[in-house]
Amino acid sequence: MRLSIRLILIVMFVPFIAVIATILVTQQLSTERGIVSGMQATLTNVSEGTVDRSQAFLDTAAREAAFAAELIEGGDLQSTADLEGHFDRVLSTAPQASGVFYGTVDGHFTFVSRNSEVVEEGFRTKVITEGAERTVELRFRDELLDVVETQLDPTDSYDPTVRPWFQEAAVTDGAIFTDPYVFFSSQQPGVTSAVAVRDDAGELLGVVGVDLELESLSGFLEGLSLGEGGSAFIASRDNVVIAVDDGTAIHQPDGDGFRLSTAEEVDQPMIPAGLAALGSATSSRLLTVDSDAGVDHGIVVPLGIEDWVLGVSLSEEDFLGPVRTTNQNNTLLAVGLSLAAMLLFGLLGHKVLIAEERAVQASDAKSAFVARLSHEIRTPLNAIMGLAELTRLQVHGPIEDHEYLEYAADIKRAADHLNELVSDSLDLAKIEADRIELAWTTVDVVDLTADVVRLIKAQAAEADIDLTHSHPDTSIEAVVDSRRVRQMLINLIVNAIGYTPSGGSVSVDSRMSDDGEILLTVSDSGHGMSATDISVALRPFGQLESDRRPENGRGGTGLGLPLTKAFAEAHGGHLDIRSTPGVGTEMSIVLPAIEAVDLTGDAESAPGVA
Repeated sequence: MRLSIRLILIVMFVPFIAVIATILVTQQLSTERGIVSGMQATLTNVSEGTVDRSQAFLDTAAREAAFAAELIEGGDLQSTADLEGHFDRVLSTAPQASGVFYGTVDGHFTFVSRNSEVVEEGFRTKVITEGAERTVELRFRDELLDVVETQLDPTDSYDPTVRPWFQEAAVTDGAIFTDPYVFFSSQQPGVTSAVAVRDDAGELLGVVGVDLELESLSGFLEGLSLGEGGSAFIASRDNVVIAVDDGTAIHQPDGDGFRLSTAEEVDQPMIPAGLAALGSATSSRLLTVDSDAGVDHGIVVPLGIEDWVLGVSLSEEDFLGPVRTTNQNNTLLAVGLSLAAMLLFGLLGHKVLIAEERAVQASDAKSAFVARLSHEIRTPLNAIMGLAELTRLQVHGPIEDHEYLEYAADIKRAADHLNELVSDSLDLAKIEADRIELAWTTVDVVDLTADVVRLIKAQAAEADIDLTHSHPDTSIEAVVDSRRVRQMLINLIVNAIGYTPSGGSVSVDSRMSDDGEILLTVSDSGHGMSATDISVALRPFGQLESDRRPENGRGGTGLGLPLTKAFAEAHGGHLDIRSTPGVGTEMSIVLPAIEAVDLTGDAESAPGVA
């Protein structure tokens, strides 16, 4: 009798198990087809954003070269010191630039580049002076731009006028990009954006250029989060690889030197396949390529520079692999539960549970896939800023209606504001997640504060604010994250200028208290704040717009004071605010004495490190 019951149960439940298996397989196939379709659609969206970001990455060099040429033609940059100072600013604001230079038709040459020969993360200025006696001077400077060593190189035979960038820019209106070549000084492959400098009569005076090492382009591509098996590349249509997310693969040995890799020499099947699929087309192409890891889905898009092509690929395994594993596990679980349910006569209840779990897991997998890729699709803000700046500078020719220039300036200001808001919001998110990281180093806070005051001096003068800095004659050393301390000082000083009427004053004081604490104090003669106002100002996005100076045009992000307070606390210190309405405000960044930091341990032993 038992055998008959077993047989009945088997006859009853085997078809049911077959139905469940069919549902699971169908669900798996449907899910995979949906994700593959979604991957292709997302690739198109990601490539559009990446094209804009890549274009903006390259346009920065062209924009800076055009701006420097305009300043030289207008007489604002005349001496070597003027050029060096402006080129320092370019390198500080454009991390992708490896060097900036100006060569004249007479052979004079001023070149500021990043250089670590004498000091890590330092700079080198090369000045060639032609005349009765040719001189080549090399000045090596540290990250604070202080000269640490000077050399003369009588063997240097460099002539800027015979370089490809000079000759091409000399016969071209507007900015040019060279073909990739080996830089004379660094012996690294790169490209140069250059702009001719002319006098009022149109005669050539020289050429300004900005160097981009190809490794920086590769670093940019490496920063794209495309999954474990995803990749990105930039190549020319003549089969030369310009940048890949593995920067070491862009060149090959060639005798005593090296040459750029061809598409076939880089271990990325998507590159030759993508170039072949695109051909001479001017629009994007989708394609799939078999790789060692499985199937890769990619897109190739022409860039607006020479014959360059951008390619982005995603590995099918990165996204379908977890789904397949989940579905396989679900299948095994469903069969196991079905057999258990058959023995316990609870199959129907288990069937509902399995279906529900499978639906939740499939939904979670899809949600994770969308969230992961959506995170990489960012507004092409840099492209907007670059286009507005190019329009404002009239790089491609004069604009008769000056209202358009005002529109471009408005767009640039709005984009800058949005960029500042995004950066501050990201910092705030890190702080709220307790993931802020500080780069500890010993610095002289007096020199650091003086640098910040010099940076903002012109802004204060434009607002008719008297900005001063008082400090002891001796240095004050502290173990801090110099970039964060600089950011805190800029926040406080700019805020003080913004809330001080014309004709007022803002003073900055750097000193050490009797108990060894570092005090960086910013005082103003502005409107002042009540206790309630201070509470509002310290809240994220809190602003006191009613007292904002009309000369400023717009308020800040409302994150300056909250970030300053958080950064001070991350250093083991605090932000002290004292204010009287109608009198003014005094804000002090209080940092611990150098003895309070354990320099023998790792970074996490310093105060405030998360």
